[in-house]
Amino acid sequence: MKEVYNYFYPVLALVLLTFIIAVKMFSDRMIEMKNKKHRLSVFKTSKDREALVVVQAADNFKNLFEMPVLFYLLIVLLLVLNIYRPIYLYLMWAYVIARYAHSFIHSTYNKVLHRFYAFVTSFFILAALWAIFFVEIIMLGNRHV
Repeated sequence: MKEVYNYFYPVLALVLLTFIIAVKMFSDRMIEMKNKKHRLSVFKTSKDREALVVVQAADNFKNLFEMPVLFYLLIVLLLVLNIYRPIYLYLMWAYVIARYAHSFIHSTYNKVLHRFYAFVTSFFILAALWAIFFVEIIMLGNRHV
């Protein structure tokens, strides 16, 4: 089924977001280091980095390696098992949009309540994706018995 390759588009969009945030983090840090004349030793440990004012992009970058790991794993499983359903694709795009919203909020104006809503939305979308997958696996298992 060639349709499973449609899953790559939301994956690529989320990978792009990760690189965008990495570049923003680097840029923010370089600007702050130049303006405040920090030494490179400020990056020795996470405790040392607390001296930096600009941490939003760095915190968001870390977030992009937490819950999204489950998103990437699900994509791999769907590809390996050659499972394609349009509902997966719709929910994947919804998840990516929620993650973009979360990252935008987190790395710009950072209003915690707005960020929380974006996070919770992405959390429930990811939970729905996994719930559908679990049902699908149970149904597939019952067909082979």
